[in-house]
Amino acid sequence: MSKFVLILSLATLLAVPKPAPGQGRADTAQRNDSRSAFRLLPGYNVKVTAGLEGGGSGTIWKEGGPSIAFEMGGYRANAIDSVAKEQLRWREEQTIDGNRFICVYTRSDELVITVLGSHPADFRAKIRNPKELAEVLLTVLTFEPEHGYPVAPSAIVH
Repeated sequence: MSKFVLILSLATLLAVPKPAPGQGRADTAQRNDSRSAFRLLPGYNVKVTAGLEGGGSGTIWKEGGPSIAFEMGGYRANAIDSVAKEQLRWREEQTIDGNRFICVYTRSDELVITVLGSHPADFRAKIRNPKELAEVLLTVLTFEPEHGYPVAPSAIVH
C-alpha cells in the first residue's frame, strides 16, 4: 500500500505544470499588480465599492490623518454645488490632463473637490491642519481612473 502512495505522490508532482524559463517570480508579480485611481502617499489605504451605472465610491485614509470620501462616475450631483455660498472660504479651479478640478474650501474646514471631464468624480475631506490640506490635494490631484497607479496590494482594503 505504501508503494502505491509513493507512486501516486510522484505522479502528482510530475503532473503539476512548472513555469517556463524566465517565468516564475516576474509572472507572479504581474498577476499581483494592484492599481489605484490615485497615487497614494506613504501610509495611505484605499477602499472602493462598486456602484450603479458603472460608478463607485470609497474612502482614502491613513491612521491619524485625513479621510477622503469619494464618488466616481454614475449619475450624481456635483458635490461643490451642495456648498452654500455663505459657507465658502475660497474656490479655485485647475485643468489637469483634460480634467477640470474645482476645489472649494468651507468655513467648517471641509475641502470639497469636483472633477469634470471624461471620468467625473467628487471628493470630500475634513481638514484639521495645513499638512492635511496638502496631503488631500496631493492625492486627489493625481486622480487617473483610466490607467491608475501601481499600489501595494496591502494598501487596498476590500
